[in-house]
Amino acid sequence: MKVWTGFAAFFAAVGFNWVDAAGNEQKLREASGRDGYDYVVEATGATTVGNICVPLTRNGGTVMVYGVTRSEDLVNFHPFDVFRREITIKGSFAEMTSFAAAIRALRSGRAKTDGIITHRFSLDDYGKALSTLAEDRSAHKVLIVP
Repeated sequence: MKVWTGFAAFFAAVGFNWVDAAGNEQKLREASGRDGYDYVVEATGATTVGNICVPLTRNGGTVMVYGVTRSEDLVNFHPFDVFRREITIKGSFAEMTSFAAAIRALRSGRAKTDGIITHRFSLDDYGKALSTLAEDRSAHKVLIVP
């Protein structure tokens, strides 16, 4: 089973470019072995990422929409492609009942998070952290530390 994982390290390894969605889709497909991934999880809330989830999913695979978007945002895919390729699309809002289990998985090391946090700032540099999120395309997750 092929699962799209590895976050920042994976993206760097395949040459992910934050402004070239078409090029990213091609590189990610090549990294999958050309037939796509069994599961693709959209956990960013970015519509540019959501738009490539169905094309990156293998025939019979599953797309999980987990990222939070604005209510007016739209993700584009071809319904006939979903039908023809028998792709399952699921949505999840699991925070209400899974938070304690997620914390246990993080604390035990069972959930791997290497590469998710790309920048760390002190509370005094809060403004710089916000600027980084807005302007630096390499910023994935920014952490404010005491």
